[in-house]
Amino acid sequence: MARALQHRAALPLLPERPLPGDHQPEKEARLIADGCTEELRGTIKPDIVLHGDRNLLEAALTLDFKFPCPGTNQPQWTPYGPSSPYFGQNQGQVYKTALGGQALLISPRFGVRTP
Repeated sequence: MARALQHRAALPLLPERPLPGDHQPEKEARLIADGCTEELRGTIKPDIVLHGDRNLLEAALTLDFKFPCPGTNQPQWTPYGPSSPYFGQNQGQVYKTALGGQALLISPRFGVRTP
């Protein structure tokens, strides 16, 4: 089963990313509970990352699920604002740049979309 992974070498903006397999939900929850969310700044967390071979630094396909509310709203990649290291880009663009491969947005009502 594929896991969403965070990658240190993904984007040169933030070289201190955890290496593949370093994602620790308990540590993330503790940082949030302790109000230390700045330590998570610049990390990415796609829903599913599929790798075509054993190179965990390169994805074959990245999937992100969107559930717009109300259901008549169009699903969309979240754009990053001025305070983000990814300002001017959206989630799909960042996933593609960071992980390689294709990034797809999936929504129950509208199906699959590319960035």
